[in-house]
Amino acid sequence: VVGDGDTGVGGHMLLSSGLSSSSGGEGGEMRVVAGTGSSTDISDGGDGGGLYLIGGEAQGLSVDTDHGGNVSISGGASQSGLGGSISMLSGKSAGGSSGHVSVGTVDAGVSGVSGDLNLTTGSSTSGSSGDIGVSSGDSVGGSGGSIELVVGDGDTGVGGHMLLSSGLSSSSGGEGGEMRVVAGTGSSTDISDGGDGGGLYLIGGEAQGLSVDTDHGGNVSISGGASQSGLGGSISMLSGKSAGGSSGHVSVGTVDAGVSGVSGDLNLTTGSSTSGSSGDIGVSSGDSVGGSGGSIELVVGDGDT
Repeated sequence: VVGDGDTGVGGHMLLSSGLSSSSGGEGGEMRVVAGTGSSTDISDGGDGGGLYLIGGEAQGLSVDTDHGGNVSISGGASQSGLGGSISMLSGKSAGGSSGHVSVGTVDAGVSGVSGDLNLTTGSSTSGSSGDIGVSSGDSVGGSGGSIELVVGDGDTGVGGHMLLSSGLSSSSGGEGGEMRVVAGTGSSTDISDGGDGGGLYLIGGEAQGLSVDTDHGGNVSISGGASQSGLGGSISMLSGKSAGGSSGHVSVGTVDAGVSGVSGDLNLTTGSSTSGSSGDIGVSSGDSVGGSGGSIELVVGDGDT
């Protein structure tokens, strides 16, 4: 314990392991290890001691200048080789569950905002930048862990945005990073009731306001990428194939109107062209072997006015 003082900053504490100047030498390791609870009593055995790294409390009352002490954990620097890594793992259990890992900022006070949480890798000038991997563990006898990315609610202005964006490439002939959103595989091959593939849903946000004129559900827009000179990106929307059964359906339509509205239009159009033919529209049903070819119906809805 460092003694208290009433002038300037409090006394510092330094715990430092030793330097090594030998060829191939390694600086001294430092371990801070909490105590073992060694009792093996089956009813209530020993618990391991906690380990706490806590920045100092700020008891000053100024919002602008009196800040709690920071906690900084950094791997060691290196002149040429790899910088030191950081490994933060929960404790394992021989017969029970592993410990949780919680990384977050605490709730804000009455007149502040909650702190940001940044998960970033460093930039690189002569190679690839570091990857970020977020994955839940496999399970035997249970469900795989879920991953949720949820923007917090707010009561002023618009809700918080979410952006998922793959990387730009500025190299000659380079291609921007691909993005895939793929639902999970149902891998069971049980003939009576095997696995089903997980669904994939893109749903605009619900509007709970009651104004017919201003409170609209969120749009869903799917667009191919723009191009300065070559072809713009295409859109392919196909149902899933089945090796032994029927392929999936594709349904494109507007839903029924509410009690005081009209159903939405459905437009199937190709773009205009100033230096060539505009795009074709083709509507065709597939060929059949051992059955009838699919019908095509264009039916105008009934009306009573």
